[in-house]
Amino acid sequence: MSIARRVGIVLTVLAITAVHTPSAAPAPPPATPSLSLTVVAREFVYEPKDLLAKAGEVTFTVRNTGAIEHDFVVENAAKKMVAEARPFPAGKTVQVKARLAPGAYVVYCSIPGHREAGMQATLRVVP
Repeated sequence: MSIARRVGIVLTVLAITAVHTPSAAPAPPPATPSLSLTVVAREFVYEPKDLLAKAGEVTFTVRNTGAIEHDFVVENAAKKMVAEARPFPAGKTVQVKARLAPGAYVVYCSIPGHREAGMQATLRVVP
């Protein structure tokens, strides 16, 4: 078998492997709860999808790395909004502060269609 043929086979195998290799998963939430969380917003996801915070005044730093504007809403189990960042453009970073009690919360983008497309995360607040 010629060298050119061998190189062609190797390149084909590498291309197939690259296409079928899953991308790295987003980083898991921190092992310890924090009062300061960083969230990345992009079409149509927040990363990480699972957030862990310590009860008290929590500061969210939200970076929009997408191509369109997004917002940031924190809602408690009673479906009451407890924090919000109005729509902010691509490339912008905003900070949102919220005094949170222990419990389960939902974080989502309220721009029409974004939450429905999957732009939502869970937030667990512990004592």
